[in-house]
Amino acid sequence: MNDAPVTPPKLTVTSGAGGPVLIATGLFALFLIVYFVAPALSRVKNRPPGDGSDPATYGFVLDGAALDQEYLVAAQLHRDLVRSLDAPEKMEGTAVVAFNREEYGKYLVPSEIVVAYADGDAAVAWPLLQLRTHEVCNDMVGDVPVLIVHAPLSGLLVAYDRRVDGKVLEFGHSGLLYHSTPLLYDRTDPLGQERLWDPVTGDAVAGPDGPGTTSLQRLPVFIGHWGDWLADHPVTKILQAPTGGLRERYRRLDYGSYELGKKLLYPARSPEEALGLGPKTPCLVLPVQDEMYAWPMAELSKQVGGSGALTVELQGEPFTLLVKDGPHAVDVQDAAGARVPSLRSMAFGWYSADHAQLGPPLQLGAE
Repeated sequence: MNDAPVTPPKLTVTSGAGGPVLIATGLFALFLIVYFVAPALSRVKNRPPGDGSDPATYGFVLDGAALDQEYLVAAQLHRDLVRSLDAPEKMEGTAVVAFNREEYGKYLVPSEIVVAYADGDAAVAWPLLQLRTHEVCNDMVGDVPVLIVHAPLSGLLVAYDRRVDGKVLEFGHSGLLYHSTPLLYDRTDPLGQERLWDPVTGDAVAGPDGPGTTSLQRLPVFIGHWGDWLADHPVTKILQAPTGGLRERYRRLDYGSYELGKKLLYPARSPEEALGLGPKTPCLVLPVQDEMYAWPMAELSKQVGGSGALTVELQGEPFTLLVKDGPHAVDVQDAAGARVPSLRSMAFGWYSADHAQLGPPLQLGAE
């Protein structure tokens, strides 16, 4: 009997053993890793900060922030999940009528609400259709860098000049909500040093330098019917009409059921007990010096019987409110007839600001 150890046979890859098949399979697997897995891992690695649950993971300096932590929540998986509109393409306002005739489905009709602003001969209008989807818009009108904010969850509609200390800022969605309104951040700040901004007040509320260090200047934008703006500014431009799938995407985003319901999706301070206002009551907000006065939109319309003028004196200054039928459509003017900055917000969104109070009774005036 031969007791010599048995040497196992060598396994070699040959054509007969299916070598080319194994090599091809390995190369194909490597291709899958390179083509699909590596980009996915890269996207995770390069994804903006934020984990969808903890505000501290979004990369902002929150120590010492002028924020009540009870009302600060992480509402998006990361920063800029909701993409801002940055220098969007535009079309001539007079071309809207022809577009409505030629395309299936109308882009804008005269009674729809727009936000609009003019600087000299330059004029631009932004429809709510696009604003409610992107929430933040960085744009230019003439020589003025403009920020438009529309937060559907709180009904906020406001505009600011993006210049601070001679520098033009560019804003994005931080992924954080405060009183159910998005906090913005300045993309021009160094990474990890970005300031957080409250769009209700226009104040920097968090950052390396602490809160209250600077504020944005509100712009006296028009918030009213597209037909009225076009009549007064026939050379106005308007955001390019969306077509195809993009138009359907915009129109599918509907907050109607949320606006009609009583429930808030995120924590916010309610004015119901203190002021007797339902949290989602749509309001006109008029900032005067350090105060923020507000009136329910429905009461304004009721007082003038649909459309008309109301007058009020606030801190020694007279103001006229020109009310038109339809949501949001109120133009506020000073004694000289110049438009002044105002906001639109649900009651709870405006009530989150310091010095928020109901406005005094309004008097009927001559339009």
